[in-house]
Amino acid sequence: MATRKGADVQAAAISLRGREQAFPDAFRTFRAELGIDPNKEGEAIHYGPVDGDLDFLRRWFYFVGELD
Repeated sequence: MATRKGADVQAAAISLRGREQAFPDAFRTFRAELGIDPNKEGEAIHYGPVDGDLDFLRRWFYFVGELD
């Protein structure tokens, strides 16, 4: 039986593999226009389970430049 820590690591690994599906097309397009590599989050935090099989995660992407 997996421990909670083991389950957290497994959930995070699954989430990273499917991370592109978590974002709407408009955000993925915007991120691509800014030149942000989708495989290089500035931060990714797994807060744990919220409901059944769902996990709460946050991801930050950084860019340097100006938006006009």
